[in-house]
Amino acid sequence: VSRLLSKKVGPQEIQESLARHYADAPFVQVQPYTETFSQDGGFLDARACDGTNRIELYIFGHADQILVSARLDNLGKGASGAAIQCLNIMLGIDETTGLIQ
Repeated sequence: VSRLLSKKVGPQEIQESLARHYADAPFVQVQPYTETFSQDGGFLDARACDGTNRIELYIFGHADQILVSARLDNLGKGASGAAIQCLNIMLGIDETTGLIQ
């Protein structure tokens, strides 16, 4: 990732930038930066976001390599959740109406 950016940044700067960008997004959770993932035996629980419209962003890495990973329920955060969220916005109501965080 860092080779494609216009200036040299590390994974912690990317995490901080994403956290600022999504600070007010009700369904996006940027997780704290860690160099390596150490929960659940080194694996992300694939079912942790089941039944929600939530997406969790993880940033791992070091100066030479950065990994950005996302965990979501593709049915909840996928097309059906996006359709409800967009409809709420178009109707001028709270975008979270009818969606599970």
